[in-house]
Amino acid sequence: MLKKITLTLFIVALAFIAEANAQTAAAPEKQAAIKELIGLINADNKPDELVAVFEKQINSTRATVLDSILNERTDLTETERKSLRETLITKTEEYAKGFQQKLMQKLNYAELVDEIAATVYDKYYTLDEIKDLIAFYKTPTGQKTLKTLTPLMTDTLQMMTERMLPKIPVILEELQQEEKQYIEREVNARKPRPKKPVTE
Repeated sequence: MLKKITLTLFIVALAFIAEANAQTAAAPEKQAAIKELIGLINADNKPDELVAVFEKQINSTRATVLDSILNERTDLTETERKSLRETLITKTEEYAKGFQQKLMQKLNYAELVDEIAATVYDKYYTLDEIKDLIAFYKTPTGQKTLKTLTPLMTDTLQMMTERMLPKIPVILEELQQEEKQYIEREVNARKPRPKKPVTE
């Protein structure tokens, strides 16, 4: 479900970006430069590989969350817990895979990414800046930057997840306590106040 929501929101966001910038086509020279730049970037980083990075991270996060939930269930044996975990992960992964396959059948993902990237680069970079990027990516350091983009993203997401996940239960507990206190205040504020006795 998380994969479905994330991918759907991603596609919707891309569509809005494309629509918002549809009226501002770049000059032919700039279009050619952007196309060259995108070609350099995609040569070592295929769009489906970048999607796989996020998919792997989402699956890893889902497994960690499931483990945390199942470990709290004292009514399950270790065997039952393991069996339930495998079933849940298999079902969610199958659903996510089916959704992704159907989505890819409906659109040309690589073409869509190129189109959106062209629009975004046109919006944020001048022609001279795009030429500077092309020149950089053709240097040895630039080539290494492109080749390490996907593994760099993978490592970054993995490290972020490892550091964030232990804090999530603590944050959720704090938020839950704050909500309880808020609800208690609201309930007390709505209770009828006792009338003061009238003194003559």
